[in-house]
Amino acid sequence: MAYLIGLARDGPMTVQELAGRFGAPVSTAYRYVAALREAGMVWDLPGGRVGLGPRSVQLELGFRKALDEWSPCQGIMRELAEATGETVALLVPLGHEVVCVDTVESAQPLRYSLAKGMAKPMLRGAPAKAMLPFLPPEFLEELLGADTVPAAADRREILAELAGIRARGYAVSREEVDRGVWAVGVPVLNDAGGLEGALSLLAPLVRVEGRETYLVNATVEAAAQIPTLPGRGAGGVA
Repeated sequence: MAYLIGLARDGPMTVQELAGRFGAPVSTAYRYVAALREAGMVWDLPGGRVGLGPRSVQLELGFRKALDEWSPCQGIMRELAEATGETVALLVPLGHEVVCVDTVESAQPLRYSLAKGMAKPMLRGAPAKAMLPFLPPEFLEELLGADTVPAAADRREILAELAGIRARGYAVSREEVDRGVWAVGVPVLNDAGGLEGALSLLAPLVRVEGRETYLVNATVEAAAQIPTLPGRGAGGVA
């Protein structure tokens, strides 16, 4: 499973590179890759590399069917995108990253695109920061103790920012992850207050001036309509 996640996140690589990425003997990596190849989960590419195979497409289709049958998320997201003219995304926390599981893109020529499956850092951007105050305290402590946040002053600043986000119920960012992009992120919580994910609206900065309050309020209202996401009721981090 780790090899599949590595290929999905980082793209095709050689078996030797896979082994080095996960600290496994090359012989073990070859054995696992052979089993994955036989199952159609990976296939061989030029240059001695392997990449995700055709069975991976079936996994994506299966996930889409499960999401569509479970919830009217896509309808809520589409209504928000049509009302605002901007891109809308649904994200969930996975490890030290947030992963986009669904999007509805803006119909405007100038727009921000966030592809399904794209992973972003947990400490940067409105969608990620909207989720952080609702994650288990021990996970947040681990995240803030990572090398990416070395200074105690940085950690104190982040904790103060997260307290404000929790009180407001949303996070806003400007060019924090991508240049020229404004975003609002709103946590999606279950009835017990556990974190399920985040609904985010993303727009080019040039279209945000004078509309920020409207965009924030519209996203907050849409997030409140989203029911519990499947398999994440405990609010934990996979």
